[in-house]
Amino acid sequence: MKSGISISGTQGIIDWKKVKESDIDYAMLCCGSGTAAGLQEDSFFQRNVKACMEYQIPFGTYFDSWAMDEVQSGKEAEFVLELLEQYSPEYPVMLHLEERNPISTLKSEKIGDIAQAYCERVKQAGYLPGICATKYCFTVMLTDMRFEHWVRWVVQHYKECTYAGVYHMWQYTSDARLQGIQGSVKLSESYLDDCAPQEEKPGQRAEGKGMPLPDLHGYIGLSLAGALNAKGYPSDFAYRAALAADIKLVDRKTDYRGTAEQNLKLLRRLGGTVSSSKMLREGTYIKLKEGSKNINTGMPFGDEVYENTYQVISISGISVIFGIQGVVIGKVNRNSILVV
Repeated sequence: MKSGISISGTQGIIDWKKVKESDIDYAMLCCGSGTAAGLQEDSFFQRNVKACMEYQIPFGTYFDSWAMDEVQSGKEAEFVLELLEQYSPEYPVMLHLEERNPISTLKSEKIGDIAQAYCERVKQAGYLPGICATKYCFTVMLTDMRFEHWVRWVVQHYKECTYAGVYHMWQYTSDARLQGIQGSVKLSESYLDDCAPQEEKPGQRAEGKGMPLPDLHGYIGLSLAGALNAKGYPSDFAYRAALAADIKLVDRKTDYRGTAEQNLKLLRRLGGTVSSSKMLREGTYIKLKEGSKNINTGMPFGDEVYENTYQVISISGISVIFGIQGVVIGKVNRNSILVV
């Protein structure tokens, strides 16, 4: 697993030298967007991509699509390829689809046609294509089978990614803080190995590959799919059925039904800890009550802080320091906390 950031012109001027000194492994850069007025390059893309190359930070790109048909999507792809003509991204060249976009009115097959026009052109140019969207989008809108052929970057700002399908990247917060960048930063995890989709990598499937079973030690929770994806494994039904048969939880794959009982047993057998504990301790996932104040400043947080999920970093009496991956966000009274 590798840690990455999502960057666009909204971050302004970035001190990439300081970013390089942090624990960030890669950057996903917004290269542009489609609008009713046409195609526009992100105002800081050239600056950011050159900085990534200078400081040897692996990068990928994403384009905010506004296409309503294959012709428009193809034009978006050509626009992106022109921007990348002199660059070699190590990470995927992605199409960003949102439920707010006009495509939300289209049928899933048509959305698949639009995505395919972009991804096939990107693939022909020698880049790894992918789709970035929210969990809701992938679950409700992007259901065409063709989406299984491309890298999937799921946006879900939560303690774990609960998307049931296979995914390769996960954006889990929009409110991190990172040296070299002013304001909030979006953080992601990548489970790509040499930037190849998981379902295309040899040995990812349990059945008939002779590969070791997934190791879920360190996961605490109740979601088998969440544990598998958090550790970089597929989580689709067929994969879980093969695992259940391999560890003799069931006699045959067809005996696996994906029930809560079977999944919890499978989670335990693979090393995960089954727990729904709400005890407040270091590492506990929390949210803040609306309007709660930062003890250090005596002021409320920004609206976005109350929407995100964090972890407890330390507890002292009635005070709790919380943050993301060890990076402190603030300090609050423990009465201001909701354990999730």
